[in-house]
Amino acid sequence: MASKATQEVHVFVRDLGNGVKEAHVWPPVLFAAKAGGPGGNGDTIDFINDTGDDVLLVFPDVFTNVGDNRKQIAKGTKHSPQVIHTAQSGRQTYSIFCAETGSVAIGGSPPEVIIE
Repeated sequence: MASKATQEVHVFVRDLGNGVKEAHVWPPVLFAAKAGGPGGNGDTIDFINDTGDDVLLVFPDVFTNVGDNRKQIAKGTKHSPQVIHTAQSGRQTYSIFCAETGSVAIGGSPPEVIIE
């Protein structure tokens, strides 16, 4: 079995000028592995809030320590769930609402985790 990895996802705000701000997530797509069996977890994803306010992460049921599939992260902090061993393989989209912009963060399209 491959070793567990930790990956970073950054949420940040771009100032487009004229008072217009846009929330972004980078990378917009990442690949993550789940554990091979019960009692274990897979890769860790560090969701890092680089905005000037809170963000709200809304996930499918694929991570530990999320609770009701959502997690609020204060500015300048991170949340680091792991992929659960029962996560469904394939493409899993998620949303990040940014309080600073009052909008959902984009990454070229809705952000997604591809569970391997």
